[in-house]
Amino acid sequence: MKWLKITDNCIDGFDPAGFLKDYEHRKKTAETLRIRLADLEDAGINAISYEGERVQTSNMSNPTERLAILMLHIERQIAYHEFWLDACDHALEQLSEDERWILVAWYIKGCSQMDAIEHLHLERTAMFNLKKRALEHFADFLIGYTTPPF
Repeated sequence: MKWLKITDNCIDGFDPAGFLKDYEHRKKTAETLRIRLADLEDAGINAISYEGERVQTSNMSNPTERLAILMLHIERQIAYHEFWLDACDHALEQLSEDERWILVAWYIKGCSQMDAIEHLHLERTAMFNLKKRALEHFADFLIGYTTPPF
């Protein structure tokens, strides 16, 4: 396993803490996009109006094409967010129970320092060492994850 050096919360230019802090935002964004896509699918082609004057231009003038491209774009955004959520989940699953708890509690749920110390029954220094090790291991597992195919 490659041991990476953490400097200023970044590991070789990668910020695993920021990645974890983004977890809930990515999750909410993916859900919002799924709802938007479902709304577009429900409205469908029948909701598109072809009335009005049509002029041939170099831009897309067909409303069906615009809707299809918008839906593809949203599907791609959903896939992107889900890829990174899956990568994060996979990396978290590889950690020890204490490492996983400290990262989820600290970065995703916003747990306080005192709550973490009490839950883990550790002194402050030991808790920060655990958090640092957990971030290094998390980054190791994420780096092993392939980049998204888009």
